[in-house]
Amino acid sequence: MSSSGLARHEPRSVNVELNLLAERSEEVSRLTSEMRRWGAFLLAVLFLGGSALLASFAYLGEASERLANSRKAGADLTVEEQEISAKAALAATRLSTNSALETARKNMARLLGISLGALNQVPPTIALSKIRVEVLGGRLTLTGTADAETLRDAQQFITDLKAQGLEAVMTSAKRNDYLGPGGVGFEFTVTGGVAP
Repeated sequence: MSSSGLARHEPRSVNVELNLLAERSEEVSRLTSEMRRWGAFLLAVLFLGGSALLASFAYLGEASERLANSRKAGADLTVEEQEISAKAALAATRLSTNSALETARKNMARLLGISLGALNQVPPTIALSKIRVEVLGGRLTLTGTADAETLRDAQQFITDLKAQGLEAVMTSAKRNDYLGPGGVGFEFTVTGGVAP
């Protein structure tokens, strides 16, 4: 002790400085270590991000190429569809024309069949003087004027036409001695369907 009553001063300041220096050194080491870890983490994130970005660019390039190929294929299909549509329209027109032509041929065959069938029923005792054939709405109407040797011959002619399945009617009859005594002049109508 000293005479002033104060305790003697010990040189502790050196130890405090050393302790502070050691703590500071530890803190710098800890911060350096932490910075290295964060730096490594940041480098890893940058590496992964760069890799993902490069992969995205590669995928985007492939997707763009596939899209261009798809568009080209779509354009080719559109052209092909237009060609097929044009061919189908042409075929439909031809089929329609062929169908109409075939229907007209069948109807003409029916028309001629009815007309010639009626004319073939004319016996030698009847002379036709006028025949008119009309087709309206798929129905054939054959009107005629004829002379017969007898009324019975005229009636038999109408009966023979009906036997063929035709609608035949004697519309008028009057005495006419053109083919002989007791002869008649008569008009008749024959109708039948020519369209199915």
